[in-house]
Amino acid sequence: KKIFCKLIKRLLAFGFMVPPNKRKRKRPKIKYELEESSEEGRVPEKRLKISKFDPNAYFMRMTETFNDESLSDVVILHKTKKIHVQRAILSSHSSVLKEIFYPTNQRPHIKRIEQEGQIHIYINDKKQFILKENQLEFKGDQFDDLSYENMTSILLYFYQNQLLINRKNAIPYYMIASLLEITDLKERCTQTIATFAQMDNIGDIIQFAEKHHEPQVLQRCIELMTLAVMKTECFLNLPLNTVIRILSSNDLGLSENDVLQGIQEYMAFNNEKLKLEEKQQLMGCVRLARLSGNSIITLLRPLVKSKLISLEAYTVVLEYFQEKEAVDTSKYPELFKTRLGGSPWSSALLHKHIKIDGNKIYKKKGDGEATVLSNKVVTSGCHYWEVEILGHEGSGRIGVANPNTFTNFSRHVGSGSDSYGIWKHDSTLYTVHLYNYIHHGTIKHGDRIGIYLDLNNNVLKLSVNKKELQRYDNVHGPLCLAGTIRHQTISMLVTKQLEGQFTCS
Repeated sequence: KKIFCKLIKRLLAFGFMVPPNKRKRKRPKIKYELEESSEEGRVPEKRLKISKFDPNAYFMRMTETFNDESLSDVVILHKTKKIHVQRAILSSHSSVLKEIFYPTNQRPHIKRIEQEGQIHIYINDKKQFILKENQLEFKGDQFDDLSYENMTSILLYFYQNQLLINRKNAIPYYMIASLLEITDLKERCTQTIATFAQMDNIGDIIQFAEKHHEPQVLQRCIELMTLAVMKTECFLNLPLNTVIRILSSNDLGLSENDVLQGIQEYMAFNNEKLKLEEKQQLMGCVRLARLSGNSIITLLRPLVKSKLISLEAYTVVLEYFQEKEAVDTSKYPELFKTRLGGSPWSSALLHKHIKIDGNKIYKKKGDGEATVLSNKVVTSGCHYWEVEILGHEGSGRIGVANPNTFTNFSRHVGSGSDSYGIWKHDSTLYTVHLYNYIHHGTIKHGDRIGIYLDLNNNVLKLSVNKKELQRYDNVHGPLCLAGTIRHQTISMLVTKQLEGQFTCS
């Protein structure tokens, strides 16, 4: 009996039989650290350092103050509805709102005009806000089509640092972030717009990139450019300078024949607007010596007669095709440039199920699984490809293979000693070689796979979003880019190609 009582007391002392709501909670340990000081004769003091900080709990507390009338010091008027917020929180994220609430008169593009007890606020000579006592009304054009839910989401972003940005709301959110000078939100919207640029909206995205001077978005459009896009009305209505900037880019994934055909389509559509000098500038985007086919002379003669290309350039190109080694290419370097973004799939060894659209390979619905090899074979030097995954579900592989032995296109990349690759199986990520599957976490739509091949040192490195996953040694050529697609919900887009003497870190 005594032993049993002692046991019960010990259990109670350790809290095993104490109800959870009555147990004593352990206090978090407080860590101390010595203050570093360079002053002589000063004794270092102990500072309190919180051992644990939960950002989720912090943002949750912040969110509880949102739209709380008792804690609010300013009301945002959106059409007929009110949103109660705090000036200090809004000002900490937006330099424009900070100038409105706490004016310094040091922002010349922000002007305040008092009328009938109200302050009308103009940004770049356009009325955007009306401030009356503790009420701020949004009057700009950017807010006319913005729903109350989207307006609330943007204001909540100041409190939560979270915002769902998708293809539909990315541009409206960008416009508001640009107006209010919310730098981090503007960058997020820019990345989303670039990610969701597709063949069906690329013309609108190009116009947006040019209007708002977003080179990252324009670069994405250049990578996606195809001849089909160049024939759309949206592209044909682009300004001349924009078209020249796109078609003269080294990252354009089109053949020179497609570039020439696209320019002819543009000139025919804008024939009455374009002067002869402007047409000549357009033709200057074509690297004439990189044209292919048996009818190049027939193709170029009309252009010489119409003075779109010079007789000297035409003569140099003809001499180049007849005797390549004897021609001095330094006189007309623009004619002989190669595009680094030229599609590796343009003359690939194709399976009947694989389709090509610029730099992208994909399959149509119902087609079987297949592998495609590029016929650009490398045997030495350093080479780098960056491939973007387009598609949330589905299965696909990308890597390199030996074209001499990888002749069965029903095989998958990585299924043997003659190929290496990365396998996306739905959202799961593997590296594959010799049927050896190594799991590396997850992969999603928009992620970029890097393939670095150094045949001088016989090294292959595979990475995702610039993070190295796997290194293979004793890798020998010949090798070429290879891709396997098993489902039509996934496609692969080559966004970068490099070759030469360099290292990849």
